[in-house]
Amino acid sequence: MTTEELLIDVDEADVAVLDDNLRSIRQIGQTMSSSLKDIQDRATSSSRNISPLVRSSKKLGMYHTNIVESFEVIKVIKSYAKRASQLEAVLNDSESIRKVGVKGFVDILNKTNALKDEIQNAGLQDFEGIISGLRSSVTEGLLYLRLYYDDVLAKYSQSFDPIPYLEKKEHYPIVQKKALDDMRMIFHYYSKIGSFAEERLVSQRSDMVRMSMKPLESSTVPSSIKATYDRGSNGIATYSEALIQFVTSESQLYGAIAGETDDVKRLFSSVFKQAFQSYNDVLNKIIDFSVTHTSGHGPLVFEVYHWVNKVLSNIRANIFTPPTFLVESMSKAKIQSENFFKEFLVAIDAKFTEGPGANPVGESGISSRASECLTRLTKLADFHDLLYPVIQSIDSGGWYPHPKPLWAQTFSTVSGSLSADKADPRFLLSSFFSDVLDAIFVNLEIKNKPLLKKENLGIMLLVNISVAEEFMKKTKLGLVLGQPGTDRLEKLKKRARTYFRDAWSSCAQYLMDVTVINGSAHGSSLTSKEREAIKEKFKNFNHEFEERCKAFKSYRITDPKLKKYLVDEISFLVPLYGRFYDKHSGGDFTKNASKYIKFDKSQLEQAIRSLAN
Repeated sequence: MTTEELLIDVDEADVAVLDDNLRSIRQIGQTMSSSLKDIQDRATSSSRNISPLVRSSKKLGMYHTNIVESFEVIKVIKSYAKRASQLEAVLNDSESIRKVGVKGFVDILNKTNALKDEIQNAGLQDFEGIISGLRSSVTEGLLYLRLYYDDVLAKYSQSFDPIPYLEKKEHYPIVQKKALDDMRMIFHYYSKIGSFAEERLVSQRSDMVRMSMKPLESSTVPSSIKATYDRGSNGIATYSEALIQFVTSESQLYGAIAGETDDVKRLFSSVFKQAFQSYNDVLNKIIDFSVTHTSGHGPLVFEVYHWVNKVLSNIRANIFTPPTFLVESMSKAKIQSENFFKEFLVAIDAKFTEGPGANPVGESGISSRASECLTRLTKLADFHDLLYPVIQSIDSGGWYPHPKPLWAQTFSTVSGSLSADKADPRFLLSSFFSDVLDAIFVNLEIKNKPLLKKENLGIMLLVNISVAEEFMKKTKLGLVLGQPGTDRLEKLKKRARTYFRDAWSSCAQYLMDVTVINGSAHGSSLTSKEREAIKEKFKNFNHEFEERCKAFKSYRITDPKLKKYLVDEISFLVPLYGRFYDKHSGGDFTKNASKYIKFDKSQLEQAIRSLAN
């Protein structure tokens, strides 16, 4: 066999083998395909069976996650519930404030509100039970805080009698530090959520001030039972002092509680609204009364003006603005105070110019009307420190009525040479008081001049001027008049002394203009006519002198100094009579000298001196 044939055989053999192998492979492939189909069918069947399980498994996984998360939520809720329970336990206990203190209680209120907000922000608003409980506890806690605040306010806002504190110059009752701290904390807490604390503070303190001041009002009611007003007898001073101390103490309290200036001002204005209105009503009643009773009670308005000024100054000193109606009342009091000076002079003048008859003068020579006027002037001097601020706004002489009264036209002690500062309130007040004295004594002169002899008129005027001098020594009248006023009174005294001396000068005229003689016992150069003239002179002198002495004694002058002063004024007769006596005691004008010469020189001097006894 050839190689070629051999190769052909081999190839055929290989093909045969390959065919066999291919058949085997096809069979195996078919078998595998059949198996794979079975597997696919089974896999498809398995897939159909497993899918529900997978879905269930996924659901179970989700359920598991939800359960885990739910447990976490429950854990959080339990934590919130525990915290809420602890906070609620404090807020729902009416004694908690006293146990934990206001600061602790307020902190718990803040924590409770914060917890409520935290729960809501955490998306747990569906848990209404916890949130509702917290709200309820906060409400109850706020109620207890209010009650506590009311208790503290009520304890320290009891009305009281201010007078003992004023008399001892002590402060009004104060709020203790702990209570003050509590009030301040509660006030600031409520200021953020409402007006309760401020309203309660205003209500309690306003009632306290009003009720404490109310009993003092009765003492301010003016009365006309007494003819003239005595300084300090009206209760306006005490009433004003009490109000001033309330303004000071309350402003300090509001500053400690509220702190902020605007808040303090608002509190002050609200608390004192009624108190200031009541005070204003009191002021106006007194001012109106003084207007209708100027004659005796006019000076009361100076107290009103003084005290309302002090109240207004105190309000301003505490950085508050005074109410307009108080400022208006102050202006009203000032106007009436300025008018008083003119009205006082008019009233003095009316005492002498109105009514029938002469001014009644008693045995002592004292005029009842002059004494009444001097008493009123003396009482007015008690107000000197209150008069200075008013009179300084009046020009000198601005108090004269128009037209000028008769007394001012008749005589005035005013001197144009005064060098004092006319803007000085002390000088102005001295001038006014001196003008009043002019009005009294010149009116007294005018009224009695037609009815009294010169001597009697002079004595009467000097007696009444001496009363004024005594008032000057014993009262503040001398202080007010000062040296300028004393000098002016001396002019009145000199005028009265002139009347007195002029009357006694009529005695002296009989001792004048006699014929000069030698007085020799060996004879006389006197003519019969001259001797008769000397007889008449002695006779008339004796009669005039005795009448003057009798008139002098008719005035029961009780002031020994005045008596001595008057006797000294009469003593000018002693040397005149002595010379006249020496010339004629020898009997040159008559053989019976004792019939005409009643006094020797020593007897006349003694008679004059006896008038001082």
